[in-house]
Amino acid sequence: MALADYGFDATFEASENESPIVLSLDESTTRTGYAVRASQAAAGLKARYSRIILSAAMSGTGLFLMIAGGSIVADGAKGAWLLTPIAIYLFLAGLVWLSALLRRPQELNVDHKGRCFHLIKRGLRGAEVGRQTIRFEEVVKISLIDHLASLDMRASAMNWDMGRIDVTWRQNTVTPMITGDVAELEPLLRRLRREVGMA
Repeated sequence: MALADYGFDATFEASENESPIVLSLDESTTRTGYAVRASQAAAGLKARYSRIILSAAMSGTGLFLMIAGGSIVADGAKGAWLLTPIAIYLFLAGLVWLSALLRRPQELNVDHKGRCFHLIKRGLRGAEVGRQTIRFEEVVKISLIDHLASLDMRASAMNWDMGRIDVTWRQNTVTPMITGDVAELEPLLRRLRREVGMA
């Protein structure tokens, strides 16, 4: 379900010459409130899986070259000294890229009953792997950081102006809540401020 409750126009149909608008956030109702998360388009799951496979292949190739490199290249061959740094680079670059891709976008749950925000991290299969709870009473400020420089290549491709909502709580702790298109984050920001009793 899209963020229609946030004050967007009721219709998102594009004209004949325009491509349909793809929303960066999805909202769903929960037992105690609602949840907001990156949409399938924003998460780019198919692209993420292909890049995970590629980064795993890079790491595997680098590891193979480090272990079996001596048997592939003769000791006296020209350029043999290049094999080890290339293998190390492939291995480390693949690991770094893989660790970045395994992080899914954070999910924001608003709990009306418990009067708190739950910031939930999920694994690739959707299982919850981490949760942080922020009580409404602890919130000092909720702010929108807009025009974030190319958070994602897909943002440029889909003509999104990417931004992020941050919450300041316990006086000076700043925690990112959710990332998405600024056009969707602005009404969400107003709604979240109302939740905690801010103007």
